[in-house]
Amino acid sequence: MAPFFTNNSCNPFMPPETPCTLGNYASYAVKATEASDIQKAIAFATLHNFRLVIRNTGHDYNGKSTGAGALAIWTNHMKAIEMVENYTTSYYRGRAMKFGAGVSVYEAYKFADSRNGLVVGGNCPTVGIAGGLTQGGGHSPLASTYGLAADSVLEWEVVTGASELLTATPLQNSDLYWALSGGGGGTYGVVVSMTTEVHPPLRVSAANMTFAHDESNADQFYDIIKTFIGSLPSMVDAGANVNWALVPPNIFAVFPATAPGISKAKLDELFEPTIQKLKQYDFPYLYYSQEFPTFLESYSNMNPPSNASDGQIAGRLIPRSLVKENIDALVTTIREIVEAGVTMAGISVNVADSVTSPDLNGVNPY
Repeated sequence: MAPFFTNNSCNPFMPPETPCTLGNYASYAVKATEASDIQKAIAFATLHNFRLVIRNTGHDYNGKSTGAGALAIWTNHMKAIEMVENYTTSYYRGRAMKFGAGVSVYEAYKFADSRNGLVVGGNCPTVGIAGGLTQGGGHSPLASTYGLAADSVLEWEVVTGASELLTATPLQNSDLYWALSGGGGGTYGVVVSMTTEVHPPLRVSAANMTFAHDESNADQFYDIIKTFIGSLPSMVDAGANVNWALVPPNIFAVFPATAPGISKAKLDELFEPTIQKLKQYDFPYLYYSQEFPTFLESYSNMNPPSNASDGQIAGRLIPRSLVKENIDALVTTIREIVEAGVTMAGISVNVADSVTSPDLNGVNPY
């Protein structure tokens, strides 16, 4: 997931004759299965002045989960999952789930579904839910309904750089809790486990859409994109999370829009302005929507397969004000980006109503 930081060694997207050597990959790894393994690895690295990296499944586009000559703490086998039926503190009372650091998003979703609940995780099924996802904030198919993944965290178990095993909550080691909840993965310690809120189950609607242009109707294509982007505030305000992309040279796709607690009819209504614009310009398009009895069924049926990439990824926060007040300039800029050969991907959410105060965790307040 970070080919530029491994000098493209063993990159499956490169020609077969490309070297496959250790290069910038970590030289040694500790297969951690419990907290004491992590404590010993940190103590060893400190004693011998080893470079130290943390790796679960390697979903780190900035190369933080690898490094030349490093000792890697491999957390992928820390798979314990536990349902806590009556988690009780002064700041939360209700059901909770405790995940080991190696539990993936899909494993978390399946476990929660089997116990008649929901947890806020990511879009990609193989990302570690307690790792860089939640520690980095954690956008989610459920974000417009329940906030970011970091907004549901109740406590962390973490091994510090001094090899101490600590529990961090809003009341205990609260500065560490604040930093781990959205302040960036692999920075403040090695997470052993995360405990998060369990939300009640919901029926979920989801929709996919695809259309494309040829050179003769590119202007109309971007006018349709303008209509779509202009409808995003109403979509996210209704509780939907919308994943979409413009892929050079000419393809637009929604993959998918996930709408917890919203009927199929309501989701179709939210897409109607875009569909009407497509019909106005006589554009061929594919649109499919369905209502599912559970979030897991929606996620399993409507999300595309997990995909590794050799692309260089960057992110920007695009505010609602730009969509509402200067959409022409926004669409013009998006068109310039795509026509330069760069994929423009959007994850559109509204988490404003799901967070009582942006000071409660380390997520960027914007």
